[in-house]
Amino acid sequence: MTLRPVLVAIGGASSSGKSTVAKLIHSIAEGSYLFQQDDFFKDDNDIPIDEATGLQSWDCPEALNFDAFVQEVKHLKETGLADETLKNIRYVSDTKDQDLNSVAPEVLKQVKEMILPHLTGRKLIIVDGFMMFHDLSIIELFDIRIFIKASHDTLKQRRESRFGYQTQQTFWVDPPGYFDKIVYPAYAESHKILFNDDDVEKSVRQDIKDKYDIAVITNNNGTPIADTVLSVSKELESRLSKLD
Repeated sequence: MTLRPVLVAIGGASSSGKSTVAKLIHSIAEGSYLFQQDDFFKDDNDIPIDEATGLQSWDCPEALNFDAFVQEVKHLKETGLADETLKNIRYVSDTKDQDLNSVAPEVLKQVKEMILPHLTGRKLIIVDGFMMFHDLSIIELFDIRIFIKASHDTLKQRRESRFGYQTQQTFWVDPPGYFDKIVYPAYAESHKILFNDDDVEKSVRQDIKDKYDIAVITNNNGTPIADTVLSVSKELESRLSKLD
């Protein structure tokens, strides 16, 4: 039986919790496919340099090979399969996450009961990334859209508590002050179109939410990951049911 691909965008700023949620949903939804936007970072030497600081900017749209990313998304939408012509471009990032084992089995069971009944005849394709919602033409490629929002202070605390990131060629560690100099300004500038008064600390514009049926989930410090994954799963269940 040919399964119909259903593309789910799970986006948000770096350290918003989007990847943890995407991995949890993927682990629960049997037969689903997880595709991470981080797999399309450019080579280390091609990452843009921020003029004001002289530092590499890993958190701007230009750090990603967007042509290849969009090609992959369109191929997944049409076939449900990864585009083999991109295998020499795609960088397979590390998908481990310490939070994956922190959700109680009864919560995972609840999520499974919400999602699986709606996947008959379908293949759930989950795409997560930090630059999923900055471009409205990219948003349109997806069947279901979920944006995970977190405050500046939450994002800063989480990002600065990370040890570093494996890149295509090396291992990157944020220099002191990198979040406030590079990460947050790049997010605020690239995503302002989504927010009231162009301010990413405010709420997402209602007209944008309505037009693209975007579910917005807040995941600030103090929110248990189980609560966040349940909130996302409820929104996912609601939107899958509309496709029935």
